[in-house]
This record gives sequence, C-alpha cells and structure tokens, in this order.
Amino acid sequence: MFKHHHRADLLLLLVAMVWGLTFVIVKNAIASIPPMTFNGARFTIAFLTLLPWCYRRGVFDRLLIRRGTITGLMLFGGYSLQTIGLQ
Repeated sequence: MFKHHHRADLLLLLVAMVWGLTFVIVKNAIASIPPMTFNGARFTIAFLTLLPWCYRRGVFDRLLIRRGTITGLMLFGGYSLQTIGLQ
C-alpha cells in the first residue's frame, strides 16, 4: 500500500514539474514568436494530432464538432491571455 502511494506522489510531482516547465518554454518561445502565432501553431498541431485518432474511432457528428469548436475557441482564448501575460 505504501509503495502505491509513494508511486502516485512521485507521478504527481513529475506532472507538476512538467506543467511548470511549460511556462519557461512558452516564455522563451514568445521572445521570438508573437503569442497568437505561437498558440495558433500549438493548437493546429494538437488538432492535426488528434484528428486521425478521432477519425479511426468514428466519433464525428455535428454536435461533437460544434461543442469541440466552442470548447477549443474558449481554451484558445484562455491560453492566449495566459501567454500574453507571460510577455
């Protein structure tokens, strides 16, 4: 039982470290790329990465695409504000 909790704690620490490191990476990236261009590229790469997976699973329908678009735009807005704040 202790080993299981110890492993979970280490994994949480790793996730927090990776998440925190992204702020340093983003700050360095926006020194040479405009924030909106950076986020546009970031979201385009994510979209193109997930598109084949969704297509193979056959999870495309109008409602899902509509909700995903709305959620994606809101997430893009939040990330953009956060990225602009790092400037």
